[in-house]
Amino acid sequence: MKTLLKVLCILTFIYSGITFICSAVVAIPDETFWTVFFEKFEEELENQGHQEQMLQLIDLDMAKILFSNRSYFVFMAFLCACSVVGAAFMLKKRIIGFHIYTLAHLLMIVLPLIIFRNMNFSIGGTIFSLIIIGLYALAIFKKPAADNDGGTYTY
Repeated sequence: MKTLLKVLCILTFIYSGITFICSAVVAIPDETFWTVFFEKFEEELENQGHQEQMLQLIDLDMAKILFSNRSYFVFMAFLCACSVVGAAFMLKKRIIGFHIYTLAHLLMIVLPLIIFRNMNFSIGGTIFSLIIIGLYALAIFKKPAADNDGGTYTY
């Protein structure tokens, strides 16, 4: 189970680290920046003649709503940092890490529902988060039958 814990922690460091960086980058500029960004983006699409194709792929109105509400990205960056801290504690065999990680991910599930009231609930994201939390719980709380010295593994 030690290997499973290490793999999960490494994946957490990668995923949460990248998400933290992306959320922090989006949260820093103000609304004016994103308004100008989307105006220039639409102009560039028109100039290149790809506007209709790209607009089929991107819902610009929804993107504008998402990027104009910086508080979502500030909270996501904070929760991702908590997730990394929780994984680091778990690597050091501190049970508080599991609680920090679990709380952060449960809040990540409900955060879009709280901030964007008309946004759909992500069942896939919820199931994935719960599976990862379950794997962490398995890696942490499952005790092997016995070690070579006859003792049992305790977390």
